[in-house]
Amino acid sequence: MPTKRSAMKAIESRKEIIFNKLYLILTGLLLVSAILGGRFTAFNSISTIGLLLVWIAEGDFSTKWERLKSSPLVYLTTFYFLLYVLSIWISKDKDHALSLVQREFVIVFIFSSKNPFKKEHIYFLLKIFVYGTFFWMSLASILAMKQYLFSGDPSVFLYHTLAYNIESTAIYASLLCVISVAVVLFVPASARWKIILYVFFTIWLLLLSSRMFLFIHLVISVVNLFTYLPAKYRVIPAGGIIAIVALLFFTNNPIKSRFQDLELFKTSYLTQPTFNEATYFDGLSLRLVYIRFSCEIMREHNGYLLGVGSGDAATLLREKILSYHMFTGDNSISGKGGYLQYSFHNIYLESFVSFGIIGLLTLLMLYGYIGYTGIKNRMALLRDIFIIIFFSSFTDVIIMHDQCDLSLILTLCCLSITLIGYNEQHL
Repeated sequence: MPTKRSAMKAIESRKEIIFNKLYLILTGLLLVSAILGGRFTAFNSISTIGLLLVWIAEGDFSTKWERLKSSPLVYLTTFYFLLYVLSIWISKDKDHALSLVQREFVIVFIFSSKNPFKKEHIYFLLKIFVYGTFFWMSLASILAMKQYLFSGDPSVFLYHTLAYNIESTAIYASLLCVISVAVVLFVPASARWKIILYVFFTIWLLLLSSRMFLFIHLVISVVNLFTYLPAKYRVIPAGGIIAIVALLFFTNNPIKSRFQDLELFKTSYLTQPTFNEATYFDGLSLRLVYIRFSCEIMREHNGYLLGVGSGDAATLLREKILSYHMFTGDNSISGKGGYLQYSFHNIYLESFVSFGIIGLLTLLMLYGYIGYTGIKNRMALLRDIFIIIFFSSFTDVIIMHDQCDLSLILTLCCLSITLIGYNEQHL
């Protein structure tokens, strides 16, 4: 006859299995919802709320607290989140500042304090993300092919036009593809599986033509090539990379034209007292002009320490755009607001203006911890995530500004850190 104690253990074991399955399902849905992007934020919120409810229902908060106390990622993300809360008090537009408090930093609490996923479950989740991105980009390509058959215009396969087919942007789709490349290079799988998916995601990155993400893809590929492949196997992939770069550089193609846009950069934009609506800004010029505007904002509002507040930062940038007479288009129509519709295009810059030097240092410490932990523990995925967020933050704000992006990055960081624990057990 089973004893009462053994019966209780059996019940607890079944309970643990149920909660683990719920965590696994909801985390998978969270990753899939992140692929869908900002226009489907509700799915991301539902997944996060579901994870939080499971976390609460699971109980055992004393054990969870002990796990939380040992996680530097929790401290850094908590402090950065509190800066959003502090900004409600600093900002004049308190309603907007309050709306920005809704961030997915709670994910770090959940994954850092719950019973860790099994190693095979983490690899399963990572592959779900890769397959989800592959399906999403395949759908975009199929829809682009349909447009091409009717119009005969090859530009439907390029840049934002390709991404618009799936209600996304070229930048966000590029982020998904380059993260998928990092995952493909990391997870245990056959060489054929890795090569096929690597080639597909590389092609999509070329078509999406984001200069920064193509650069990041090149960096990740080279780092992995020289870190893990023996010298005798490096020649073919290295030759392939050089051949592709040379082909793009020495032939006339739409991707090359994206880089030629950099030739339009004018240093005079950095000191010019005013502009007019006919003035064209290439991507580099616009980002450098925004640095100029941000410095002026900080000086005028004396916000170097704590910033001007997250609720006012974007408004003050728009006021600068208006005062310098830049092209504003028709702001009453979505997507037709000229330069008014663009953000700071730089997470470091936005953090500095919103939260001051304290915010910028906190962000750098958060990134630094991710990079240091990945490199020190030889966790390739965490290292590659650091490369992605560190460089992409110079040209866009998607990593921290958008809920889906942030939840994706933090989830992958937490899964990677969990894998470090398994690796340490085998040392």
